[in-house]
Amino acid sequence: MVGYAPGGLRPGGQAGEAASGTTGREFSPTAITGTVICLALVLLAAVVGTVIAFDTAATIRAENVGRIAVSATLTEYPHRATPPDRRFRAQVEWTVDGRTARATVLVPHDATRGSQVTVWLDANGSPVGPPRDAWHAAMAGVGCGAVILSVPIWGALVLGRSVRRSEACGHGSRGRGAGGGRTAGPERNGSHVLER
Repeated sequence: MVGYAPGGLRPGGQAGEAASGTTGREFSPTAITGTVICLALVLLAAVVGTVIAFDTAATIRAENVGRIAVSATLTEYPHRATPPDRRFRAQVEWTVDGRTARATVLVPHDATRGSQVTVWLDANGSPVGPPRDAWHAAMAGVGCGAVILSVPIWGALVLGRSVRRSEACGHGSRGRGAGGGRTAGPERNGSHVLER
């Protein structure tokens, strides 16, 4: 007597895969390599960002040494600088240790002649910008790390799209192969024949 196995399953097919606990899904070498590269870049971004933050903090501390703030008086009305710098500047004067000095510095746009503004001086008595704090160092590190992290993020998106496209092509090929053959006999439809 000739019969067919239930469901038309072949030894070593889906039933064999289920019994062995495997699904047949494997990660391609490209996916594994891409994952390793992404993890390495994430680690690199953390290390470089930390180094930049500490280096910037050291630079800020060195810049702030000897800086002092003085009260200066505007000796003229503010005027706009030439493009592309559209900020307002004016000549001011201040007195430190009995000595009077003058310089043109950035001032608020609503300042008037004779008003008082705060001017920062370095150790040599030259006008400089206000001192930076630790926040600038942290932002420098975060910004550098973000630039490096953008590389693995972009790579992961491209890799994921490539893997999905490859899987879609594979499913389409298997579907065409399964539906394109003739089913004239047991040998062609893949069923296992049992004899008694």
